[in-house]
Amino acid sequence: MWFYPEEKYVGGEMFKSGDTKCDLNIQPPGISAADLIAQWESDSITTTLSEEEIILGSGQSGIRFELDSMGRSNSVITVINGRVVVLTCFGDFTQFDEIALTLKAIE
Repeated sequence: MWFYPEEKYVGGEMFKSGDTKCDLNIQPPGISAADLIAQWESDSITTTLSEEEIILGSGQSGIRFELDSMGRSNSVITVINGRVVVLTCFGDFTQFDEIALTLKAIE
């Protein structure tokens, strides 16, 4: 099995100590959270290390994942205004929950 070098983010950018790099992805209409979770679970290079339900700052629920897929990442999946939203962060996870909890409704 191939793993991404720990000193780089997926995509090749160099990782610096204390950095957090996050990606906010709004899925197209018709994509469900269950579909995305099933994709992760069926991907042979992705291992789910933990999964827990959380309540976001907006009051909506989300699911927090810690994944290992060519490097460790933390992700939150939630539905905002009928669209699935995925926040994924790499690097230093100490601020991840704070970032995730502040997700607001999408205009």
